[in-house]
Amino acid sequence: MSQNLSANPSSAPKASFCNLRLDLSELRATMGARGRLVEPTLTCRVKISGNMVRAKVLHQRLRLLVPSLWPSQPILEAPPEVWPQHFIVAGQRAGLVQASPSDVVMYDTLRALGEWLVALTVALQRTAYESTYQGQVLAVEKNTVLIGLPWTRLATAKGALRWAAQHLIAWSANGESADSEPWHDDFQKWLRNAQQSGNNIITQGFIMAARQRELPVTRLSPDAFQLGWGSAQVHWESSCFRDSMVAGRMANYKHLSTRRLEQVSIPVPKTHVVTTQEAAAQAAEILGYPVVVKPLNNDRGEGVFSNLHSQAELISAFKKAAEFSSNIIVQRHVQGEDYRLLVVNGKCLVVTRRDPAAVVGDGKHTIKELVDIANQDPRRGDSTRSYLIKLALDDISLEVLAQQGIEADTIPASGEKVLLRQIANFSTGGTVEDVTDRVHPDNALLAVRAARAIGLSIAGVDLLISDIERSWREVNGHIIEVNGGPGLRLHWLGNPTRDLNGEILDQSLGKHQLRIPTAAVLGLARNGCENPAARICRMLHHLLVANDGSPGTTTSQGVFINSEQISTQSSVSSGTVPAALCDASVDAAFFELWPTLLEAYGHFCDRYEVLALYEADESLSNNVSDCLARVGHSVVINADSESVRALRKEISAGCQSVLVSITADNPDLVAHRTQGGEGLTIAFHQGARWIVACQGNDEKPLLSVNVLSYLHDALGDAGLREAMVALAIAHAHGMRWENLIMPMVSFPLKQHYPIQ
Repeated sequence: MSQNLSANPSSAPKASFCNLRLDLSELRATMGARGRLVEPTLTCRVKISGNMVRAKVLHQRLRLLVPSLWPSQPILEAPPEVWPQHFIVAGQRAGLVQASPSDVVMYDTLRALGEWLVALTVALQRTAYESTYQGQVLAVEKNTVLIGLPWTRLATAKGALRWAAQHLIAWSANGESADSEPWHDDFQKWLRNAQQSGNNIITQGFIMAARQRELPVTRLSPDAFQLGWGSAQVHWESSCFRDSMVAGRMANYKHLSTRRLEQVSIPVPKTHVVTTQEAAAQAAEILGYPVVVKPLNNDRGEGVFSNLHSQAELISAFKKAAEFSSNIIVQRHVQGEDYRLLVVNGKCLVVTRRDPAAVVGDGKHTIKELVDIANQDPRRGDSTRSYLIKLALDDISLEVLAQQGIEADTIPASGEKVLLRQIANFSTGGTVEDVTDRVHPDNALLAVRAARAIGLSIAGVDLLISDIERSWREVNGHIIEVNGGPGLRLHWLGNPTRDLNGEILDQSLGKHQLRIPTAAVLGLARNGCENPAARICRMLHHLLVANDGSPGTTTSQGVFINSEQISTQSSVSSGTVPAALCDASVDAAFFELWPTLLEAYGHFCDRYEVLALYEADESLSNNVSDCLARVGHSVVINADSESVRALRKEISAGCQSVLVSITADNPDLVAHRTQGGEGLTIAFHQGARWIVACQGNDEKPLLSVNVLSYLHDALGDAGLREAMVALAIAHAHGMRWENLIMPMVSFPLKQHYPIQ
């Protein structure tokens, strides 16, 4: 996949500090990750020309311009001082390669420009409601940088790259916002269109929090995703986690949840469900005025009317509520301030007070003008994704104004608060204040009990109470609603610096481990019996099945889950996330990797606890570093291969190396053991050749080569080496040597790989 893009500098620079030209070419997308990325990757070669400044100056100037682009939204904000590093994968930076610039200053500037282009592209994708995390400058060559960008929707990623280049060039040429550029309207149109099919902002926030915690994430739909691999996985949708359909239905149908709360002695307002105006009037007489009218199964405060004091007001409210549902709730009105208590897995995490939509007079402007001024806040919008909702002077607002004896053209006194809504609902333009530190423990416990009664792991509990700092028992507090899949925007705005999505993840998951053991064998794919890496994977698979495991293995010969071959084609080579990572029965996943596979698709697994380097040639040179960057624990090395031994210098100091050699006097193995390192080799024991595990001077004979005659007869010493690599991987995963010996003896080589 390749596409040429180019971006040219503005023709009329005003305060130029850097006159750039960026030529974008060789765009190539993979469904798996490249470099150190953990997401599908779009690579692009960027040729940079023009007059440039030092990297330090570049950072200073561009950071001043970031706020002109970045939206005022808590979940997306990244302060200018963390740019561009906030959007760049941590770890080793790209070095100088091939005909590298001798001028280190120029190299630093090129790398800085590449990182800014990456950061802007990732940021624009996030602004388009994509859950992209971080990218990377992969290489710097002369006047060219190779960048790796995360993507979810490829067209959006390419558009974001194009507009990021336009902004970078305009900023460097003008030294000011790009708002006046002739292409700015087209950019805004692109952004609006891209936002239409992006994530909802709650899902986006959870995926970002999961990425920050280095948790595996797999997208299932725009609003749902899988966390973790195999049998350790959990599914998450918006702010719903592990909730039953019964709990969700009960939360959605308010009369059911109210009845349930009454059963467990939680204070709720007296409630009737009616379908006619006459029944509503009769219910109000029984309950006593004032009352509340609202649809049975609607949310976001739509069709809710409170503090109704007469039958006329009741009937008017009934008609409007009936537009949303044929079943209407009539409820006794409860006095008090409105609080949303967020309960997660039995803990009250955050408490936010909600105030009705209102404006405050300045003694100069009319109410209509004050509404227009308030709506200029960039956080206010009309979308469900907006962080604040625009204020409206609709029929409901005019009625509320009339109840206060004023009109839209009235000029309120300075400091006078004018209500536009009676209901303190965020989705109708209300505002919020975080009061978590002030909530009385009894009130927090009441919310936890309410969520537990409904059966929700994550719940938004609405409490009406006159004083949140006093117990509900003292001041007659009532639970009004318990909401499943609650919105989080009001809590973000109440405390924008809090990592609320991350806290919800941590509280929901507890000590649950989302990862299963993973291993990869890097080799040179061949067909049938001539494929050592595939054979090693099958041996490893057999070892785990024999130990009551349920492994999933993906090789060039197919996909294997436990004792079954579920496909004759590698799911990796079909460009999809491997079945071994998605199947909920799999408790360990193994992969054969080879050059053409990695070049075409990248990595679908973000981390291999163990990586085996079995064979290598020049075709692997561009992929080894990517593989090694994903190692979590150990690297098993075929010390009999000169090309593999040459790769040892690229292994991180934090990784444990295990060397495998047919000969005990292999120089690399001997030197490794001298330093206390681990390995497997073949040595004489009891007058015969044995596979021996060694660490430093210690040796542990495992099994005689004679009992592996089926391997040696078919493949010679190479077969024994493959067996040792499989044993080393299994042991590195924590399996005991004693539990591996008999399964290795019984490996059905001829069944899997018929050899003539």
